Amino acid sequence: MMRRVVTSLVLLTAIGCGSDEPVVVTKGPSFTVDPTSVRVGIGQTQRVTVHGFGGESIALAFRSADSCVAQVTTDGVVLGVGAGITTLNIDVVHGGQRIPVTLPVTVAELAVLRLTIQSITTGSPPTAVDLAAVRGLVTVTANVDPTTFATVELRLAGRSVETRPVPQAAPDAPVAPVVFTVNTAARDAAGAPLYPNGPQQLQLVGTRSPPAPGCAPRTGSIVQALTLANP
Repeated sequence: MMRRVVTSLVLLTAIGCGSDEPVVVTKGPSFTVDPTSVRVGIGQTQRVTVHGFGGESIALAFRSADSCVAQVTTDGVVLGVGAGITTLNIDVVHGGQRIPVTLPVTVAELAVLRLTIQSITTGSPPTAVDLAAVRGLVTVTANVDPTTFATVELRLAGRSVETRPVPQAAPDAPVAPVVFTVNTAARDAAGAPLYPNGPQQLQLVGTRSPPAPGCAPRTGSIVQALTLANP
C-alpha cells in the first residue's frame, strides 16, 4: 500500500545576504498519509490515516468534495455511496501549521446492473414482433433487478409511454419481470401519430433510488432499434 510522506516547507527571508528573496528551507514537521488514493465499491469502506513523525500531535479535518459519491467520517473512514470520482480533502494541523492534503477517490459499481428486454410480442397467443415492421398493439417485457432499480420507464420514439414500479423478484430469482403494453398506432387529439412511422428507438430507463439524502437519483437504460410501420 502506498504512503505519501509530506514535509512542510518553512519560508524564511534571507538577511544580510544581499537579497530579499525568500529562501525555502525544507525543514519542518513531516507526516505520512496512507493510502495515497482511495478506491472502493458502493457500500465499501476504507480508512485513511495520517501519522506524524517524532511523536508530534496532529489535528485533522476530513471532507468529501461530493458526498453523493463518497462520504467520510471524522476519523477518516471513507464510504462509497455512488459510482463516480471525487476528492477527499484533509486539513492537517501539525507543528503549528495548517497543511491541506487532497486524495483522489474512485467509487465503482460492484454488481452488474440488470436491466434487459426479455421480449417484444404481439397478439394472443403472443408471438415475437418483426422489428423491421412493428405495428399495432405490442407488449414489452423487461427483466429488472429490484435491488438496483425502483422504477422503469418505457419510451418510444423519444416519447414517454409509461413508468412502472419494479416488483419484488421471486425467491432465488435475480430479476423481476415488468410488463408494458403500448399501441404503436396511437394518435393525439388532432389525429397526428404519437409514434411516427420509420426507424425509431424503444428505450427502457431504470431509475435507482438516490444513494443518499439530497442526492439526485441515478439511471440506467437499454435501447432497442426498430421500425414502425402502421397503416
